[in-house]
Amino acid sequence: TLVLNADVFYMDYKNRQYSYFTTTADPLSPCPNGSAPQFFGPDVVCNQLANAEKVKIFGAELESTWAPTDYDKLDLSVAYTNSEGNADEDVSLSIPPGSTIPAGANVVGSNIIYNTDGATMPQAPKWQVKAQYRHAFDIGYGRLSAGGGVRYSSESYISGFNYLNDSINSAGIRVGDLYIIDSNTQFDAFADFRPHNGIWSVSFYIRNITEEIVKSATDGSTAQVEPPRTFGFVIKADF
Repeated sequence: TLVLNADVFYMDYKNRQYSYFTTTADPLSPCPNGSAPQFFGPDVVCNQLANAEKVKIFGAELESTWAPTDYDKLDLSVAYTNSEGNADEDVSLSIPPGSTIPAGANVVGSNIIYNTDGATMPQAPKWQVKAQYRHAFDIGYGRLSAGGGVRYSSESYISGFNYLNDSINSAGIRVGDLYIIDSNTQFDAFADFRPHNGIWSVSFYIRNITEEIVKSATDGSTAQVEPPRTFGFVIKADF
């Protein structure tokens, strides 16, 4: 048995909100949006909000389930997403302390101006692939199923846009690198048992077997990551 599902999508964002930092000279005065300024090294910065003029997102998804026998099942999904902005628009960001400014950069006061044309939306990898295989065994008075899976995600960005990617260097580090989620591959495994005509089942799982480190959020100085190797079991009853 083979089941295929496919879809394409197109979304047109206007006035999409994003955040950026600007420097301020007075640490005692509120920022233009009314919030309190923050200290970033020797500088005092304000976290501002603005709107991007236009971002178009399009892509396609394909899902398939193949069961060659009553005991085997293979699931596969592939997703492609293009989320690049197509507005010729400038944004202003503060220059991090100790930065070296690239040649030809557009600097206004203590801020550097970036053009967002072609910038990618956050948390939007271009490619995502998932595959999972399961095999069932009839043993005694029940059925045991076991299998594994793999999840792949291409490079993506945490920040609102990837305009920092090839720009400022701060203390010898590309600032944009702090906001990149590297392409990654994670492996999972699972097993479950259910008695024939029974109302209960027990299952065991282990996720991210190789403990792939994947960033999920950052403020530029610290970062959060997705869960490491995780395992557990579930006992379930149907009434």
